[in-house]
Amino acid sequence: MAEMGADAIPALTDAMEHEEARYWATLVVQEIGEPAKPLVPQLTAMIADDDEPELRMQAILALGAIGEPAKDAVPLIIGQLKNDKYNAAKYAAAYVLPQLEAKEAKDELQAAVDANQGEDGDLFLRVISARGLAVLFPEDDGLQTQAVEAIIAGLQSEDKNIRRAAVRALAETKAPSEEVQPRLIAAIEAADSELIADIIRALSSMGA
Repeated sequence: MAEMGADAIPALTDAMEHEEARYWATLVVQEIGEPAKPLVPQLTAMIADDDEPELRMQAILALGAIGEPAKDAVPLIIGQLKNDKYNAAKYAAAYVLPQLEAKEAKDELQAAVDANQGEDGDLFLRVISARGLAVLFPEDDGLQTQAVEAIIAGLQSEDKNIRRAAVRALAETKAPSEEVQPRLIAAIEAADSELIADIIRALSSMGA
């Protein structure tokens, strides 16, 4: 269905009305991206579904994949970053807000960074939120430095998912390459083969 692109919209519209199919429909939308913009109202409604946290998460990611046509959902997504009881939905919100160019999310992203410092904090959310601020405000040197510091902490995590997220986030910031590259090269020494591949891709994306 994803390969059908916009031609799949009628079937997806129907699928989103069925409890057992709508989760899978959101995954297809993530593959289709912007051509799925007619589905924005249905996806936005799913964000308010308190009974299905994984559906909320996937709906948020689908709206992010659609991009600019989903801008009207930004206030709700910011609300999920702030209040959702399901961590993965918060991760999704922090991840897609830069895709939606949601500069109005600055305060909430910063709050997520600040609230998740130290051993008791959620390092994964801190990394994603810091990356979001760095991507949204590339001209702000302070936010770039903050992002690098948070991401470097992520590189040192024992959780490989956090390490992988940190590598990708570091490559997407606008921090000076002379500050970023040594950190990535140093991370290779403690990396598994999968993470090494991510680091190499990140380094190659920086050019010469």
